[in-house]
Amino acid sequence: MQITDAGKTFIDSLLKEHHSEGIRVVFAGAGCCGPKLGLSLDEPQDDDIVEIINGIKVAIEN
Repeated sequence: MQITDAGKTFIDSLLKEHHSEGIRVVFAGAGCCGPKLGLSLDEPQDDDIVEIINGIKVAIEN
């Protein structure tokens, strides 16, 4: 996963606005076009993989 500098600026403003520490990427099922992913401002779950990408805390559903 890559977060550009423009993306970082946008995400940082969302995190401040919603008083959140990071983003969470989740698997939302599969369809005819492949996997569907969800993105939220949730806190990491115990079994998530947590990485810092371009200064953003990103939790990825295991």
